[in-house]
Amino acid sequence: MEISRAGEARSNGESCTTWSALSSARTSSIRSKSPQAILALFGPQMTHREKLELAAIQEVWYFALRNRSRGPNNDGYDDHEHHYIPVQHEHLHYRYEVLKKIGYGGQGQVIRCLDHMRNTLVAVKILVSPLSSKRDKFQRMEIKMALALQGEGSDEDYNVVKVLKYFDFRGHHCIVLELLKESLHDVIKEAGLRQLHMGMVKTYTRGILKFLCHTKARSIIHADYQASEWTQHSARLCSGVVIIGDSDHRENRPRWSQGRCVRSVRLSGRRQGHVTSGDDPV
Repeated sequence: MEISRAGEARSNGESCTTWSALSSARTSSIRSKSPQAILALFGPQMTHREKLELAAIQEVWYFALRNRSRGPNNDGYDDHEHHYIPVQHEHLHYRYEVLKKIGYGGQGQVIRCLDHMRNTLVAVKILVSPLSSKRDKFQRMEIKMALALQGEGSDEDYNVVKVLKYFDFRGHHCIVLELLKESLHDVIKEAGLRQLHMGMVKTYTRGILKFLCHTKARSIIHADYQASEWTQHSARLCSGVVIIGDSDHRENRPRWSQGRCVRSVRLSGRRQGHVTSGDDPV
């Protein structure tokens, strides 16, 4: 499933189809626009659904007239399997610019995006549209477990990927994560017939064990480890867990077991950082 590349929408012969808060950073601090200001600029070209979305938010950091119908479900935003269809340079939640898809699985996909509020590269995990209350419950559980693993020092001490934000967008739960480097699967593939250095193997092993201690303390267990879920930077794990324990973690001893695996999608790409003139965000 490739990212679509929509054609430029034009208004009155002009090719101005996007607005970014980053353009204000050249002369002053980054500033957002109000939904009313975006409506004044792009109102005639916007869909009724986009206008309703704007009415529900307070600030716009990035906007692009690229979100047009291209699929059979969810007003054209989803494919046959109810995955969101990302379009390059479109916006997610009026803040994140879609750059490239870097992971895909049955439960969702991971998109490398530019955060126009903070001028940083991030990974946005877009979960498949929950068509039932049961699936919605499991997806909300994944978000809850990802947040439960967060905490001061959790990224450095226990190798947990940072959850920066989460939101709902066009019927999909979305999780914003820090963008890390290539996965262990990529490292092994690149090594080919050559054996990995023992020092690197020990680094990953220590990272995995630290993470397991961290999850055990919170009555959480990851039941489907894969090499693609571990990143080269400090062997951090992408959020994707099976919960064993009560939903609010009131007891250290599990009260019930949930057999559903909320699988993570691999993260690749470089470490999160600011985009400079000499750094191609794509």
